[in-house]
Amino acid sequence: MHAESGILKRLNDGGQTPADPAHDIRESTVTTPGRNEIGRIGDLLGDAEQQKARPQRA
Repeated sequence: MHAESGILKRLNDGGQTPADPAHDIRESTVTTPGRNEIGRIGDLLGDAEQQKARPQRA
C-alpha cells in the first residue's frame, strides 16, 4: 500500500476552488442513508503539495 503524504489545508483559507466547479461540493447537504439531513459541507481539505482535494470522513 502506498501512503501519500502532504499538508492538508482548507480551500477556503487560500481562496482556492476545485479545477472543475462541478466538483465543488461546499455547502452541499450531508444526509444519512435514510435521507435524514445531518449537516452541510463547510469546506474541503486539499493537499497543498499536489494541489488535489482529499477525501474526508464525516
